[in-house]
Amino acid sequence: MKSCTYNNQVVRLSHCCFPPQFVLCENINRFIDFQGRYQNITPFQLDFPPNYLKLLEAFRKTDAASRSVDDAILISTGDTKADELTGYSKFNLPKLYNAILFFARDGVAKTKLNKLLFYADFRHFKEYTVSITGVQYVHLPYGPVPDNYEMYYASLLSRNSLQIIEEIYPDGYISELLKACKTPDIDVFDSSEIRILASVREYFKDYTAGQIKERSHNEEGYKNTNDRQIISYKYASQLSY
Repeated sequence: MKSCTYNNQVVRLSHCCFPPQFVLCENINRFIDFQGRYQNITPFQLDFPPNYLKLLEAFRKTDAASRSVDDAILISTGDTKADELTGYSKFNLPKLYNAILFFARDGVAKTKLNKLLFYADFRHFKEYTVSITGVQYVHLPYGPVPDNYEMYYASLLSRNSLQIIEEIYPDGYISELLKACKTPDIDVFDSSEIRILASVREYFKDYTAGQIKERSHNEEGYKNTNDRQIISYKYASQLSY
């Protein structure tokens, strides 16, 4: 196994997060248009999903060169209402980041990590009618994932809180794990949230990324939504776990 360099980690994740004409620079503070036409592009000229348009507009509103990706995330989510799509919680970036670090303590595949976050938020809502992080989850081909999840991972990578570990198998297949580089701050969570996080980690500890993906595909919230549609927390009452 080997870890990737910081620059490679950020660039690789940013290519997954955004269309190819854009890439995040090394400090993830601004977008660079390879064609030099950034200022002349409007969101409606680009075939971006709506969540990417919000982030692009958020970056445009940050006029200081020192702005971080977290600024853009908070700007883009600032007007998000606490409703059934957020689990009646306001988006809480510190809780999300520390939940990621909690699940990535020993290294975890990105696909599995996305599902662990989904099950934690929906399980907490099932028991307490409120989510942990206030994150919206979107229906994608590999199952439910936090909306804009690549941005969150890129931000943690940029501050060396998270790293990518590569596992190279004899047949040449390369698997990537996300591994926490720091201890999560458990104090940001309530006691019920800590209990649910620990319960989810224990329950799914022996699941592979493929197995938890298949299980998530059978959840009512996933089956009753379309590609790129936000999954309502109302389906938490039917959660299989």
